[in-house]
Amino acid sequence: MRNGLRVDAKRRELTLQTASRVEGRNPYYCDICRVNIDTGELSTIISTDHEYIVCDQRSRLTHHGAEKNTALGVSPSANYI
Repeated sequence: MRNGLRVDAKRRELTLQTASRVEGRNPYYCDICRVNIDTGELSTIISTDHEYIVCDQRSRLTHHGAEKNTALGVSPSANYI
């Protein structure tokens, strides 16, 4: 796991960023996944040869010039990233 994005207690899911899961892919490229808290089953949401950065108030982008609250990462409903 590279970065925890959201805990959804109602759905019993974690949304997170992972890296180095795909052999031969640049290890700095992050995938976005969900993990079921009860079963440990991992579901990939996005996995390509690109870098995905999900911003929140603690993000390195927010603290280096981006306006606050312009990119909140995972929506409150957890239906959108």
